[in-house]
Amino acid sequence: MGSAAPRLDRVRLRWIIPAEAGIRLTSVIPVLPAAQCRGMMSARTGSLWPARARRQRGEGMRTEIHRLPGAITGCYLIKERGLILVDAGPPQKAEQLLKSLRPLSVDPRDISLVVLTHAHWDHICALTEWKRLSGCKVAVNHREKEWVEKALKPLPRVLNIWGISMALFTRMLARLHPFGGSPVDIALDDSGTSLEPFGVSGRVLHTPGHTPGSMSVLLDTGDAFVGDLAMNGFPARPGPGMPTLGDDPDVVKTSWRLLLDSGAKRIYPAHGKSFDADVLRRKL
Repeated sequence: MGSAAPRLDRVRLRWIIPAEAGIRLTSVIPVLPAAQCRGMMSARTGSLWPARARRQRGEGMRTEIHRLPGAITGCYLIKERGLILVDAGPPQKAEQLLKSLRPLSVDPRDISLVVLTHAHWDHICALTEWKRLSGCKVAVNHREKEWVEKALKPLPRVLNIWGISMALFTRMLARLHPFGGSPVDIALDDSGTSLEPFGVSGRVLHTPGHTPGSMSVLLDTGDAFVGDLAMNGFPARPGPGMPTLGDDPDVVKTSWRLLLDSGAKRIYPAHGKSFDADVLRRKL
């Protein structure tokens, strides 16, 4: 007798959108039992997105990359000798942030730095809570320091047809999520900043295009955390590529070239799954 087909559980997923918006989006999808799912995913990628991802690179050097859950914008925890966070993410209470760290056995007080890829509201709303929990330093490009400290909400222009709905959605949510400013400890310049003092082998590069002060974290492993310099998948866009909102698509492509020439191998956007850097190379 052949083995029985794996049982399919049905899991209801709800997009978390404030009730005031008057929008309810609910979908029901079939999901394999956990044991089956782990085996299937490991054959494809070695990890189950957006859960923990571990990578062994170099001799005796382990880089851990964890995408923390977020209803709107993902942020990344990077662990080597030290521990840093890329982007603070959308509004979340301290209890929610602690819950996201618990499966990783991470003490928030070990986070020494939050690097903001840029200062749009969905990347900085939880900054005050992260800072209170961890006592970490905050770094952002000098052009956007005031955006963070004064809780400004500049909105980018539409770059393609997908950006029309995204712009409306973003404006609505921005109005529904008031937040306070947070002090910036490190105003990054455009020349590049090493992360070695924070125990991470990599650097922060100035990669404008989405905003004037957009920054990307590029690890020595080739992993590049780009914020909104690229996006991947619904509802942002149909696949990996140009952000739907931003300042200048030509400047975006110039920043892509900088990342590729600097050794980027895998791209980690704030909206969507990570993808191979060659995807960007083919779009230049």
